[in-house]
Amino acid sequence: LTARRSHLFEDAYATISGMSDEDLNKRLVVSFRDEEGVDAGGLSREFFLLASHRIADRQLALFEPASNGELQIDPNSSVHSEDTVDMFTFVGRIVGLALANDKLLDVVFAPAIYKMLLGDKPGLEDLAEVEPELYRSFSYMLNNPAGDLLDDFTFSVTQAHFDSHETVDLIPNGRNISVTEANKAEYVDLRTQWAVVEKVAIQAAALVQGFNEVVPHALVEGLDWRDLKILLTGTPVISPIRWRIHTEYTGYTSTSDTIRHFWQTVQSWDHANRAKLLCFVTGTSRLPAGGFDALAGVGETEKFHIAKGQGNGLPTSHTCHNVLILPPYPTAKMLKEKLEYAINETAGFGEA
Repeated sequence: LTARRSHLFEDAYATISGMSDEDLNKRLVVSFRDEEGVDAGGLSREFFLLASHRIADRQLALFEPASNGELQIDPNSSVHSEDTVDMFTFVGRIVGLALANDKLLDVVFAPAIYKMLLGDKPGLEDLAEVEPELYRSFSYMLNNPAGDLLDDFTFSVTQAHFDSHETVDLIPNGRNISVTEANKAEYVDLRTQWAVVEKVAIQAAALVQGFNEVVPHALVEGLDWRDLKILLTGTPVISPIRWRIHTEYTGYTSTSDTIRHFWQTVQSWDHANRAKLLCFVTGTSRLPAGGFDALAGVGETEKFHIAKGQGNGLPTSHTCHNVLILPPYPTAKMLKEKLEYAINETAGFGEA
């Protein structure tokens, strides 16, 4: 896969959408047009990072943030593009390729999406992210005599569509069938499935199809959605203490002034800057499930490594080997300024 950074998503869409089953089952090798670097793991890690950011882009109108910030399928996505089905199939392939190539995505989906990818049925708990107030009403309804509350419900739902409203029956003639104590559990289940699954059924089916074209269902059967989430997104927690414990050095020792200044800087940063540093050196802003001890290298795990550079230029990195080339800056202030410039203003890999 060769892509322009300025058109990464479009180039990836053209290439990956046209891949055969045989190609989808090969290791994905990435290059960025007009850039040096051979992909031994670092470039593909960055590709999945950048692709996942585009997937989450609201301008693309495929997903929207749930109440907790996790991504759920935008129910209006079908009206934004004639290529909606193909686009969701492509996203499914991206997710499948990330899993198959042991790469992380820098995007977290709502649990219902992981469940659908595994062929599992979303439940009432998934309604909490889609319609929080209705979730609270249903939870109360199921656990208490609902009384007059049931008078407001029939086996139907009113769906807004721009300036009009449409009544959708959850069962035949549902709009004329009242919800009672006897049938309230059935109603809650049907209404939940409509909100979480049926409302986005076309998009979800395409997403799952693309995923299964890369990762057949048999390979993930029996996997819990939480396990799939961890495999795809790793862990967002970046502990400076554990980072330091799992770091090796060349040309420095753990007590060198430059190294002390480096860890003082990392300790002073917020999560966003730590994630940028991790991405600058490893190609991904999230840690694998095994933490720093499980960072991916070339064919095996490789620890985070700081090697001594020359002069006072900007830090550089070898992302395929998780190596930061850090010059021996004379002051902590200079180190902090150079490092912050590098992680915030540079893109691309001179040496992958």
